Amino acid sequence: MQTNWYQTTRNNWLKWRQEKPAWIMWAAAALACLLYYIIVTSTLNYIVSDLRDEIDTDQIKAVWMAKAGKEILRLRQAAPHQKVKNTESAFTLVNQSVNAAGWNNLVTDVHQVEQNRVQVTFNSIPYSDLIDWLVKFYDKNGIYVLEATLEKKQPGIVQANIVLQESI
Repeated sequence: MQTNWYQTTRNNWLKWRQEKPAWIMWAAAALACLLYYIIVTSTLNYIVSDLRDEIDTDQIKAVWMAKAGKEILRLRQAAPHQKVKNTESAFTLVNQSVNAAGWNNLVTDVHQVEQNRVQVTFNSIPYSDLIDWLVKFYDKNGIYVLEATLEKKQPGIVQANIVLQESI
């Protein structure tokens, strides 16, 4: 029976191909167009719509960042850093701050480079503690980092050579 079905289908196809060749060409063209639409066009539509969404999101972020940047500048100008007048030298302030933090064993060298500059060398210090100390030190005394060389020793631990300068 399968042989019969196969033979019947084959004979019908050959007969149809001879009697209606244009119809077969139109069907093949329609199938090709359908496959093109499914494979190429719908895929491109999906990609383009995804890119449009991403561009819209990025534009919203860019507008927000521009507004935030202007606001940050406005706030900086509205509340400039008020330096506390210190009678002590930068060298003395650095030594006092290092001693107050309990870092005598972490500091290998502190010396005055110029009148308002002090160089501090830390052997091994937690990075986050160092950054917190520098921010607080600037806020309290107006002494900022002029130069810094950091070398990673272990995860979260650095060796630091920092030149601090007192604001004039």
